[in-house]
Amino acid sequence: MTKDARTSGWKKPYKRKRGDKMTPKAKRTKAKLLETAKQLFKEKGYENVSVEKITKASQVAKGTFYHYFTKKEDIVLELIFKSIKNKQEEVLASENSIDMKICEYMKTVFEEIDYMPKELLRNWVCDSIQGTEKYPQATIFPKNIKNFIYELFTKEVKAKRLKETIPEEKISDILVTRIYGFIATWCILDKTESLSEYALPVVNWEVKKILDSYENKV
Repeated sequence: MTKDARTSGWKKPYKRKRGDKMTPKAKRTKAKLLETAKQLFKEKGYENVSVEKITKASQVAKGTFYHYFTKKEDIVLELIFKSIKNKQEEVLASENSIDMKICEYMKTVFEEIDYMPKELLRNWVCDSIQGTEKYPQATIFPKNIKNFIYELFTKEVKAKRLKETIPEEKISDILVTRIYGFIATWCILDKTESLSEYALPVVNWEVKKILDSYENKV
């Protein structure tokens, strides 16, 4: 039971089961909660926004929140992953070079994670390592990134923009490892600059170096 659920008088937050279908009304309500939370986080900062403030601004009962999320952290994680998913679709449709596509995508990943409070990010990284499933997204996230990069490489090979000799699996693993390496190092060293400021200069250089020999030059 979450702290917010206890203080609100709710005995136990409702957990929507995987595969449950949402009604159109439920989809609209969840979308409204997400959009309202996003705006409040932007205006006031994550730490200064409570579940009660989100539901009040969304004009729904506080208990409604727990039909879609178990805790406040869930909503910020879903906002981040939703934005990253949208970027994936944008990158797949882009006509930019493969190194630009990867760099644009990784830029979005790091910039979105920048919205996450550092303590939450630390907990999220620890959970992904320990497999406690306190944050289920933590274990899904690296797999999602790897699958997307692999899909992008496959598409580029079919379009003759990448050579067939490119080791898609190996390079996908390398890039996911670099993303998580920067996230973990940034948390451990307690860097003052943002994650994107810390990681992107090196990542952009590495991506170009890794992919250069596999690109079919026009």
